[in-house]
Amino acid sequence: MMDPGLQSLLMLFSSLIALRICFCYFYHSKKPISHKISICSVPEVGGAWPIIGHMHLLGGRKLIHKTLSAMADKYGPVFTIRFSPIDQMALPQSC
Repeated sequence: MMDPGLQSLLMLFSSLIALRICFCYFYHSKKPISHKISICSVPEVGGAWPIIGHMHLLGGRKLIHKTLSAMADKYGPVFTIRFSPIDQMALPQSC
């Protein structure tokens, strides 16, 4: 058996190491990444809901291809729509 004082000291030490690892992870993940390369962004369609994204825009009385065509007229030939929390890039025109 291990001494209770040594066991509590070991538990405290391992907890501090775990907290340090979590702190370092969250600190470095929230840091903005600075690149010297300019990144071209694609416009995102407005009106996304938190969980379902833009699915409510595609479930109306209009057909899906008509809705996507109207979005392409408004946002250009390439735009981003959101289905659930995942972003999708839409290319409604054939290449």
